[in-house]
Amino acid sequence: MARHEAVARLLMGAAYADDHLDGAELAEVANLLRRVTGQSDLDPRLQECIDTFDPKMFDVVQVAASLQSESVTAKTKILELVVAVHEADDSWDFAEDDYVREVGAALGLEPHDIAVFVVGDLHVESGGFVVLPPPLPVTK
Repeated sequence: MARHEAVARLLMGAAYADDHLDGAELAEVANLLRRVTGQSDLDPRLQECIDTFDPKMFDVVQVAASLQSESVTAKTKILELVVAVHEADDSWDFAEDDYVREVGAALGLEPHDIAVFVVGDLHVESGGFVVLPPPLPVTK
């Protein structure tokens, strides 16, 4: 799978992460792909990735496997793009944070590299729930 096609699929997965495809997220996917490729018009192969994306058939691990040779910096940039898709609809959802974690792990990023992109961990307490901030990075 070509690099940009894999990124397109990961971004479409982000658009569907909360089980709701928002028009703003879809527009952001196309915008980000144009920016990544440096083209003013979306490549037809990437448009096909958007048009034919089926969230039920999507496998994050399989798609991310095609990006394993990328640098940590490149993988982090991909995660930034995923977050940009989530932010496009001006709403936040736990499922979107879960998707960011899933993509980051599938790309092979360390937990501290992923933590900067998520709200925190959800912990259930007797009176309800509380969201804890991400852990501080461990210094070596």
